[in-house]
Amino acid sequence: MKEDELKEILNREQNQFRWNSWLAGLLDSCGNIMLSKTYVYGKIEIKLQRQDHECFENIKIKYGGSVKVCRTGIRYRLKHQEGLKNLLEDINGHLRIPVRLYQVRELCKKNNIELKQPDNAIRLDNAWISGFFDGIGSIVINQTTLENKKQLVIIFNQKTNQILLTLQQLFGGKIYINTNKQSGMYKYALYFTKKVEILQLYDYFKKFPSRSDKNKRILLIAQYYDLQTKLRLVENQKLWNQFLNQWEYHISDEIQSKALLKAVKTEKKSKGLNSK
Repeated sequence: MKEDELKEILNREQNQFRWNSWLAGLLDSCGNIMLSKTYVYGKIEIKLQRQDHECFENIKIKYGGSVKVCRTGIRYRLKHQEGLKNLLEDINGHLRIPVRLYQVRELCKKNNIELKQPDNAIRLDNAWISGFFDGIGSIVINQTTLENKKQLVIIFNQKTNQILLTLQQLFGGKIYINTNKQSGMYKYALYFTKKVEILQLYDYFKKFPSRSDKNKRILLIAQYYDLQTKLRLVENQKLWNQFLNQWEYHISDEIQSKALLKAVKTEKKSKGLNSK
């Protein structure tokens, strides 16, 4: 076999591995795997925000299925046997969330696939974290809550803290516990505001890119910090507004991060008083 042919095979295998681990992370974060009398071979659903239509179209091209706009965003659904079997074989051995492993175990039995267990530790040499972030993460600029009115924040939300604690060991950040049961479905949030930690995440995403609409903002992280350095020397609102247009800033950014960053601000004030 020629060297070029070998490189092509290795690249193809590497790209497939990246895809498989990314898709498993996405399913772990916001997917649902079902088996019922109606869906004999099973059904897989994933829900994202409406702007992630292209992300779902790429999944649809690979496995079939349908993409539909719904009240809370956009939904991908797969229920035909051939597509299900192909998808199950791709994500097999990459899923990590216990409830998702339980769900996929039943589907694998039905489709005569031997279930593989994942590695014990979440690692930085695959795209699982990228897929997980695409499902439940957010990257926002908050302009109202903190003393720094142009604060970049990256957030991972989850119902439990198990995965978040592992991500905290890898990248740093702080965990916020939402005690307001009426404010949403997520109880825990791992958030990053420190430049050094966000740049660590940025380096990871350069190797394993987000495949959702969030990638547009991730690609602007380095530009954001360059601009912050310039604005500390000379205030230039026009330059900042131009960047916000690239960022596609929305007031919903403030809503997403408001409660969390208020808690951060309160914590900083409390530490300041205690140190006096």
